Amino acid sequence: AEMRSYYQMGNDNIHAGIKSMYVRHGLVGGFGGLLSGRSNAGLTDPGQNTAHTLTQLAVLVCGFPPTFDDNVVSLMLCEQKAMSQPLLYLRPLFNLHSAAYIDHMFSVSKSGDWNVWVQFFLRAVQEASESALRKAHAIQDLHRDYMERIRSARSSALLAKLVESLFAVPAITVPVAAQEAGISYNAAKSQVQRLVDLR
Repeated sequence: AEMRSYYQMGNDNIHAGIKSMYVRHGLVGGFGGLLSGRSNAGLTDPGQNTAHTLTQLAVLVCGFPPTFDDNVVSLMLCEQKAMSQPLLYLRPLFNLHSAAYIDHMFSVSKSGDWNVWVQFFLRAVQEASESALRKAHAIQDLHRDYMERIRSARSSALLAKLVESLFAVPAITVPVAAQEAGISYNAAKSQVQRLVDLR
């Protein structure tokens, strides 16, 4: 299902139809090859599918109360294969711009002005995506920093294993550390203390 769009796009030049004519407009002059990917005529099919999914979500969310559960949007995006993991949190942005959120929702119900609402929703998705990306980069930087500290302190591989465990689940106890590393309680306690000392 994830590759459907690419498969469809790959067939556009082969099978006759309106879409194949449209895709061929992206070819330069008498170029005899097949167009693969983005053209100057618009989005590729995968990009179009994401745009359709986000627009559908904007319409759906417009019917939600302002206090809707953030996880709903993330899970829907995952279900539609627009995201691999539920990492998009729109609620903080909607809370920050709550007056605009409510105004745009009422604008849809009063005058049917969907454009303003969809644009507002898509801006929120963009801001939330950029925020999630910044957080992911910060977590990666922190991981690299801890691994570098471990290397420079010439620590054991057990300590690196504990750090990996902490980045999978950001809390650990000595018994869990002992179980994860396959070592005694006292050895795990020593390793956890060394990790604390690395801060």
